[in-house]
Amino acid sequence: MTRIKKVLNSSVVLAEDDEQKEFILLEKGIGYGRKAGQEINVNFEQCQLFIPITHDKSRQVIELLSAISQDVLNLTSQVLKTAKNILQTDFNDNVYFVLADHLNFAIERYHKKMMITNRLSWEIQSFYTKEYDVALKCLEIINHTMHIHLPEEEAVNIAFHLVNAQATDNLEYDSARYVRLIGDIVHIVQYALNKDLSKDSIHYVRFVTHVRFFVERFFYK
Repeated sequence: MTRIKKVLNSSVVLAEDDEQKEFILLEKGIGYGRKAGQEINVNFEQCQLFIPITHDKSRQVIELLSAISQDVLNLTSQVLKTAKNILQTDFNDNVYFVLADHLNFAIERYHKKMMITNRLSWEIQSFYTKEYDVALKCLEIINHTMHIHLPEEEAVNIAFHLVNAQATDNLEYDSARYVRLIGDIVHIVQYALNKDLSKDSIHYVRFVTHVRFFVERFFYK
């Protein structure tokens, strides 16, 4: 049986099963009128989001999700669902919290007219084109849903999180470190050849793909 440990808002609850395993449930109305200790019947297949969490992280998760509006949490779920369907890949569980926190901050920055540039913009767009294209679609959803106009540069940040989140078997995966090394290798080759590499060329795409695989093997332990 599943019991509610804490209601975060009307659509998000922290729950616990008979084995005292904790998890976050996101489903419209799941927390409405509910109280801690109350038993609930959960259809995990119908939940928008089901995330197992460890006891030592539950407090951090609660504090994070309590500080983010329900609209942003629902938006995060929608964005990840869109990305997963297009990329046809699985994401690690942490991406929901990381992306929700990022989107919440990005929207706050927008309203305060604060702009932050990602220094790895060129690398992300050049070496992770699929994730970047998906991030552009996600950005359209964000702007339409929240009635704002985040610039295209924000798609780089979203793509950055999508890249990181695909490393489900490597907890030390750091896309910033990866793209820096990929960029360094590409620049070295360009310098050695004394010519620019056309990003539209199939040879360039194949070359970058091989470099990506090399870098992933290099860092993988």
